[in-house]
Formats: sequence, C-alpha cells, structure tokens
Amino acid sequence: MKIFTVGSKSFVTSFQLAGVPGIISETPQSAFDEIKKLTDDSDVGLILVSDDISEPINDKLTLLRAERDTLRPQSVIRGTGWRAGTTLP
Repeated sequence: MKIFTVGSKSFVTSFQLAGVPGIISETPQSAFDEIKKLTDDSDVGLILVSDDISEPINDKLTLLRAERDTLRPQSVIRGTGWRAGTTLP
C-alpha cells in the first residue's frame, strides 16, 4: 500500500524529503479533487492532508471516508496542527 500527501507546498515537500510522494494543492477544492482520484487507486492506502487545506472540506472528507470505507481499507487523515507557513518542530 502506498502513502500520499496532499496540501500546501511546505507540507508536501517535508514529506517528500522522507520519501513520501505528494500533490501540492493551492485550494481546498483542488485538493479534494486530487484526494478523490487517489481514493480510486487501489494501491493507495493512506492519504495525509494538511490542516489548512482539510479544514474547509472536512465535511466532504468525512462523507468520502464513509463512502470509501465500505469498498476497501483506506484512510484519509487530516493533519494535526500543521498550517501553511509553519516550520517543523
């Protein structure tokens, strides 16, 4: 199973340094569209989304998780405390 990140440039780049691929999204809606594409890929098991992107689409993500959980194991996880422009501890 693959892991992907979706979110701001700094969020995605930080995970790329650790070898986790990602998609940089400037808006919550574009991120949601990318997340939907990733959930259609049976090889993707975990999608990490930055807080600043996930907050406005949280309800949509919840519905997507409920819909997809009945099909196969897969998780879309909202980041905790990560905001664009912040640095890693």
